Amino acid sequence: MHQVRLYASELYRRGFIEDSGIEQVGEDIPALLISILNETVSRRLARDLSVGFRRTSSVLSRVRGRIDVYRSERDQLFDKGMVRCEYNHLTADNLTNRFLLRALEHATRLGERAGHHDLARHSRALATALTQQGVQRDPRATEPQHRLGPMDIRPVTTASLLLDLAIPQHGATARAGLHRGAFAERELRRLFESALAGLYRHHLESAGWTVVTGKRVPWPVGSQEVAVPWANAALPQMITDIVLRDPHGAVTVVDAKFTAMATSSWRGGATTLKSSHLYQLLTYVSAAEATDVFESSGPVRGALVYAALGENAGAGFGARQQARLGRHEITVGALDLMGSAREIREAAVGIVTPGDLSTRGAGVAR
Repeated sequence: MHQVRLYASELYRRGFIEDSGIEQVGEDIPALLISILNETVSRRLARDLSVGFRRTSSVLSRVRGRIDVYRSERDQLFDKGMVRCEYNHLTADNLTNRFLLRALEHATRLGERAGHHDLARHSRALATALTQQGVQRDPRATEPQHRLGPMDIRPVTTASLLLDLAIPQHGATARAGLHRGAFAERELRRLFESALAGLYRHHLESAGWTVVTGKRVPWPVGSQEVAVPWANAALPQMITDIVLRDPHGAVTVVDAKFTAMATSSWRGGATTLKSSHLYQLLTYVSAAEATDVFESSGPVRGALVYAALGENAGAGFGARQQARLGRHEITVGALDLMGSAREIREAAVGIVTPGDLSTRGAGVAR
């Protein structure tokens, strides 16, 4: 799950972490993230923290900003040679730095539990440095939603992913760090979908592909000559998980499924693909081609990508299936999330580029 979250993260999408780094640490991704967080915050401190203005009201001996006439008169400050003013105060105690401080304190605890004492000591020293510069501790600090400065993007995205990881505890409190909602089927499916999109953006966009998520496909309900005005309101929306366009203009609609790839037929118990998933994908690609919503250079292709957790993903008929159904090339494949980072990465890209990668304009970092 750590690898899936990493591939789904902004940190990976922006290229702040390379595939070689993921392979080197193996399953110890939290240690990798703590190391990156420490490094980026250290650089931020060396070049001064980001600062912002805070509105402040105080009694001064000279005017600064705007005079609060009412309160100055009420407290008879003018008679004492003082004045109450409201002014903007430059401070490092802002949302960005509070979020980084929260992440560093979390990294300190996490590093100690995992036995990475050097990393934990570094995180603790950096947290102390932030507090010495006036940053207040806020255990509920959330990721800043405003536009970040160039120097803040990497530490903030690293902190966000580190805080988002669900780290199991050892011993009697093994379940204390886990929340049922974080592992609900719907959330796992969204996470898997985001991870696939992150992988495709990282490896395919640099080769000239276009990756789009959450694209709506209209129903082919009529034409300019024969309009059906009520159909769009009556029919459910079709929203694709991922749409890929290769450098030659060919389009592939990808549907992510966080479930087993195979099922047993009610006739004789034979192992088959899931018919409802095939029906759904065929509807997507047929409607996309009929409406030309993606302006494909040829018949729209489809791909079903399943998440497998160590079991035989193909259940006897292979972890990847490919066939032509009517005009559409359909690929069905499973990713073993218990495999190495390289195996997951290569399988994910291989499902949507089943031919020779060199001729399809895609490559996987080795």
